[in-house]
Amino acid sequence: MNNEGGVVSSAIPLSLLTGGFYLRIIMKNLKIKVPVSWMVRGFIEVEAKTLGEAAEIARSDIAKNGMGLPESEFVKGSYEVDDEAMDVFQSDEVNEEAFKNESIWLDANKGA
Repeated sequence: MNNEGGVVSSAIPLSLLTGGFYLRIIMKNLKIKVPVSWMVRGFIEVEAKTLGEAAEIARSDIAKNGMGLPESEFVKGSYEVDDEAMDVFQSDEVNEEAFKNESIWLDANKGA
């Protein structure tokens, strides 16, 4: 696969019925928004008499809205790509072109 100037060129072998020739498919790269998520863990300091009371204060609206976000660190192993939501965040034009490219790619690779 070759990627030059935003265009992907890929040689795909055709079946033996075509004499072993290659079909060159040229697809333009698309700007695709990939939905990702990860967790962070931070700490807030509250004044309380017990651990349970401290947890309740941390869950309260006052803590969520009034204290700001705590300093935090990335939780290892939590980074994920949401494959099921890939099409949700794209423009109609990007979805249409991406689905067309995928269809061409899948058709060309049948039986490979």
